[in-house]
Amino acid sequence: MIAGEMSDIITAVGISAGRYRNADGKVTEDVATLHPMASTNEVPVIQLVGTNDGGAYRSPTMISTMQYWLDRNAVDTENVQRYTNGSYHTQIWNNAAGIPMVRYTVIDNKPHTTTPSESRLFWNEWLCHYQRAEDGSIIYNGDDSFTIENWEMVTPE
Repeated sequence: MIAGEMSDIITAVGISAGRYRNADGKVTEDVATLHPMASTNEVPVIQLVGTNDGGAYRSPTMISTMQYWLDRNAVDTENVQRYTNGSYHTQIWNNAAGIPMVRYTVIDNKPHTTTPSESRLFWNEWLCHYQRAEDGSIIYNGDDSFTIENWEMVTPE
């Protein structure tokens, strides 16, 4: 919800097994029941979910949550990239400019928890590649040029 509400501040987000909740705080498959978001910028999203998380990875609420991000980020849903790396089964959707905007990874035998290796994956394979321009658009640094070593902290005015 923070990414949806504060997309003027949040550039990209990593989610571990998160599904949207409606205004009453209940997990919902009907994104129309969400309260209107305060900001509407695109937000690159990586979602990791496990096969040992009570079936959440294939639930209607997970599908609707991912559909929300596919729609909000205006991706080309016809051209999804799919690959498997060991127990990680990934799908990636790009926007019209070819920027990866939504990544959905199902991890074999992952329970409802976030592991240290996932935290590294969130940063190294997703979050470190994005910046937000002054006009609110996304800048993608897919060549690993934007890493913690050359990251500059910007203090809000």
